[in-house]
Amino acid sequence: MKTQTPLARGLAARLKATREAKGSSVLDVAEAIGISHRALASMENGDYAPNWWQMYQLACHYSVGPGWLAFGDAEDPAS
Repeated sequence: MKTQTPLARGLAARLKATREAKGSSVLDVAEAIGISHRALASMENGDYAPNWWQMYQLACHYSVGPGWLAFGDAEDPAS
């Protein structure tokens, strides 16, 4: 069984929570940023880390800062 680091768990949780808060499906978001829905689901499960471009695309799609999405830094998207 693969263990996740706290950083990976945090990223996965922020990805999923942000998508759900926006009312989007995995398929809709994946299609909007040009990745497979399986890749996005793997990111949300913490099995796969997005590369810098995917992280940027996700942050733009969700209207949050990439630093917050990646690390929980700087800003709270709810504010």
